[in-house]
Amino acid sequence: MKDIEKRIIESVEKKRCEIIEFVRSLIKYQSVNEPPTGRELECQKFIAKKLKELDLKVDMFTPDEVGVMKTHPAYAPCGSSGSPRIYENRPNVVGVWKSEHDGRSIILNGHVDVFPVMTNEKWIFDPWAAKTANGMIYGRGASDMKGGLGAMLMAMECLQEAGIKPKGDIIFESVVDEEFGGGNGTLATILKGYQAHAAICGEPSELRVCPVGYGGFLFDVKVKGKNAHPFYKKQGVNAIDVGIKIVEALKRLENNRSKKARETPLFSYFDPACPIMIRSFNTGEHVGGGLAPSCTIRAWIATLPNEQKADVLNQIANYFEIISKDFPILEENPPEVSCLGRYLEPWITDPDDPFVETLKSTVRKITCKGAKVTAGLTCDAFLFSKYAKIPTVIFGPGSALSAHNIDESISIHELVLATKIYALTIYRWCNS
Repeated sequence: MKDIEKRIIESVEKKRCEIIEFVRSLIKYQSVNEPPTGRELECQKFIAKKLKELDLKVDMFTPDEVGVMKTHPAYAPCGSSGSPRIYENRPNVVGVWKSEHDGRSIILNGHVDVFPVMTNEKWIFDPWAAKTANGMIYGRGASDMKGGLGAMLMAMECLQEAGIKPKGDIIFESVVDEEFGGGNGTLATILKGYQAHAAICGEPSELRVCPVGYGGFLFDVKVKGKNAHPFYKKQGVNAIDVGIKIVEALKRLENNRSKKARETPLFSYFDPACPIMIRSFNTGEHVGGGLAPSCTIRAWIATLPNEQKADVLNQIANYFEIISKDFPILEENPPEVSCLGRYLEPWITDPDDPFVETLKSTVRKITCKGAKVTAGLTCDAFLFSKYAKIPTVIFGPGSALSAHNIDESISIHELVLATKIYALTIYRWCNS
């Protein structure tokens, strides 16, 4: 290993305790996304202070301050929550480590907002105490994604401690409003003019290199029945029975789409490989104790980079046609499908792109293992890839299995590994 790379890794090892404490500090800020608003401000002030201590040029701005954003095709006024977003006191924080040279630049992007803690959740560890135990840090946002956010920022500090002077600009972005299908925070950074030759979105990927990402959208399926007295139910149609058949059809569709997705190795990591998740099953009020006259199923479907949203909707409709023969009422009143909120678009970076290769080789160097290359989950990364045309990779510590969950946590070992990989990747990319 080159002496300079060895010095970078040693710098991270020396700062192990500082890395842990910085991430713990981030977790203690209750930067909860609560549509239509959020509580990111105090944590963003803390991050801005840290960036200034590193002598970076700091820019704080709310998405609303970027005037062209609301006319952009990727702007989603309500995300996926159904409530118009309010951005007062919800600033993005961007820190630029400006180079004196004209080398390759990089964006380090992560979101500071976290999923709420529900009142009925029974945590063993206080979600805001950031307690360390069993080699883990526990707390809301530990995995999604204050671990990745903190590791990226501390990687820059470690590079400075190692005496590195990058030959390309390093742009660190802590954005608001990613949860609940947000995305407007990251979109605002792009439209404000922050561009680079490559971008890392530090979402939890279990240190897998993800040059491709799933898309996905919420949709409702409404079906009608025909009310009847229980003793005359054969003269009616129970919308619940129709709804059950709709769910079964969606399960068959999930199986077939997942089978096809697994034909591409990048999409073979998850099971199912192309999920459809039933979110709710609502029959409304039954009149006079009779049959359910209507039923609404809410679901979320994953999409793949080679698909158009309209084609996926046609697939859904075709599967519903299969059950029409069981319920003649569907011929007169076909299921009504309506999409909800933002479409988080699928995207892909060429797996052979030089930046992907740089990250993969760095993972091998640090972990002494071959890098796992898979698809990443839905997040803000598509905005860089599709609307800024930046080669983008999802890569971060932590697991989506822990995200949004009771006793959310992140491995300290993985956190430190990620910091080493970020630091060395930045150096190799910007200084080669």
